[in-house]
Formats: sequence, structure tokens, C-alpha cells
Amino acid sequence: MNLDKDINIYVLIADYYNNKDENFSTNDMEFVILLENGNEISINRDIIANISAPITNFELIKYNYAIYFEEKGYDIYDKNSRFYNDICLQISFGNNDIVIDDKKEEIFPNNHLFLIII
Repeated sequence: MNLDKDINIYVLIADYYNNKDENFSTNDMEFVILLENGNEISINRDIIANISAPITNFELIKYNYAIYFEEKGYDIYDKNSRFYNDICLQISFGNNDIVIDDKKEEIFPNNHLFLIII
């Protein structure tokens, strides 16, 4: 679809509490893209843009761990990182050493943290 560069395009976004699944760290979002004349634009959602929803459940994303370990140079959201895969890396939280299996089980946020791609 070719549009005149002077046409206004509007994106209407509905952000509402996700009460279907407690494992989501963000709200649900729905959106519609409209031209200024009110016609809805049908889009290929793979090529438009990234829209991210605000995080509403910081416990699910292990935010406290993220801050603590980020200060030590580790990204708990990268499961392929040295933090989760280097058996020689000694990591502790408080006074407790954490082994690799426990890091993967207890620290990695196994929930539906996501970006909405439109």
C-alpha cells in the first residue's frame, strides 16, 4: 500500500489487565491502525515495528535478581550467557553459592516475558 506522506495514521491501543494467565509479566494489548478517514489498514505484522508493553509484574521477571547481578556484570535474561553456562564461574547471592542448575531453575525468568511484534 502506498500512502501519501501527508496522510495522518492513527494507532489505537487497548492495554488491559491480563487476567487469563498469571504467568504473564505484561498486560494484554490490542491495536488497530487507522487512516485519518477512519479506514482500517491491513498490515503485515512482521515488517511494521516493535511495540513493547510495560511490565506489570516485576516478581515474574525476577527484577531484584536482575538488578543485583547486573551490578556484577551479568545479564540474567540471556540464558546463553556465561552466567548460566560456565561451571567455573562462582556466583553467590547473599551468603549462598549458586550452582548452574539452581541459577537456571531459580533465577532465569521462566515466564512469558515478551515483546509484542506488530
